[in-house]
Amino acid sequence: MNNLGSMYERGTGVAKDLAEAQKWYERAAELGNEDALANVERVREKLNTKKK
Repeated sequence: MNNLGSMYERGTGVAKDLAEAQKWYERAAELGNEDALANVERVREKLNTKKK
């Protein structure tokens, strides 16, 4: 799931979509993936920056 988030964040093989990336990172983090938890925070910051 963390890998899917990475694919969506980078646009590798799929359309780049930060909201979709965050969804997959959150799912992975809920299952205990510590890398995904850091990714959730990073993508959240990117999304908040885009809104400003």
